Amino acid sequence: MAARFEWFGATASKDSSLELAPQCCLAVTAAQNDSHGDGGQRIQRRLWDTFAREGALSNGHGMAILMSVSMRGGLGPVDYISRYASPELRNPVLVAAFAGWNDASEAATFAVRFLIQQWRARKLAEIDPEEFFVFTDSRPHVRVAGRFQRRVDWPANEFFYHTDPGGERDYVLLLGTEPQLKWRTFTNSVLAFCRQQGIQTIVTLGGLVADVPHTLPVRLSGVGSPAWLARKMRRMGIAPTRYEGPTGIVGVLNAASARKRMVTASLWAPSPEYLSASPNPKVALALLTALQGLFDLPVELADLRSLEEQFDRQVADLVAGDAELQDYVRQLEEQARAEEAASLEAEEQKPLPSGEELIREVEEYLRRRRAQGGEPAEPGQ
Repeated sequence: MAARFEWFGATASKDSSLELAPQCCLAVTAAQNDSHGDGGQRIQRRLWDTFAREGALSNGHGMAILMSVSMRGGLGPVDYISRYASPELRNPVLVAAFAGWNDASEAATFAVRFLIQQWRARKLAEIDPEEFFVFTDSRPHVRVAGRFQRRVDWPANEFFYHTDPGGERDYVLLLGTEPQLKWRTFTNSVLAFCRQQGIQTIVTLGGLVADVPHTLPVRLSGVGSPAWLARKMRRMGIAPTRYEGPTGIVGVLNAASARKRMVTASLWAPSPEYLSASPNPKVALALLTALQGLFDLPVELADLRSLEEQFDRQVADLVAGDAELQDYVRQLEEQARAEEAASLEAEEQKPLPSGEELIREVEEYLRRRRAQGGEPAEPGQ
């Protein structure tokens, strides 16, 4: 007997003959069916490496084994996620932001990064980038990690967590990069992970470029579900969006979580198209202020307000030296005020919700709380 191989308790023996090739495949299949957390693709790589090291790939033998393994299924949604901690979270809320198309002026990712730093949030898990990125387009970065050592940093989508002993809920933060491939698989992985963590509320943040002036308060837009959350967002001045067109992973994740009857909110902040500075702390502050109002976020924003004031002064100095840009900003201010007045008028003309609608919302909320295993609380709290 030349070598002995073992995978997750399933043992296969291998000598130089071909008779034992089916036995090796059956052993690997048994390991997969025993749900030990790995899949055909990962085992396939381990088989190839091990058999090559033992000299067992002669006469096409190894290729036959690899083909047999690859035809017996792949990874489930959660198998793409590696966990680093198992905290006990209370009624957790997920806040997600992705760099890329959804993140004008880095407003969304800067907001989540600010929370991670202030809370000193701990790493909870990460999503394996192998299946979701084209590395010739989103190339990994290499850096010196120590003496004579180099480290490769891959495109990341990482979960962090923060427990709030003085509050009614804890928080999970997803900070990452919009994937390039398999968006449905990526979304299913995130939602499966949410189920494992008991997360029933998902908030996505986004930034967009728009014809807005930097001199006026940032006017957020967004969508919320169920209806009580949408109404709370409108009361806070978050304009309901009726956008139709191309979307990013934020839109896909938000729609998928709504189909699962989760509590979902998508908040979008506009950045002036004439400002290319990133990150834009003023826009990020608007997103975090809205989050704080919606979910009682335990965050201190004084430092971010100081950054906003410094940013505003720098932009004002820039605009003061360009007469043409000053005229353009004034036009945008007039346009924004006219749009806001029209929006307020339309909002006043909307009918109030009926008693039946309110009763349905309360019943839905109570069902959701019972499913979470918690005691009913006031909607929106």
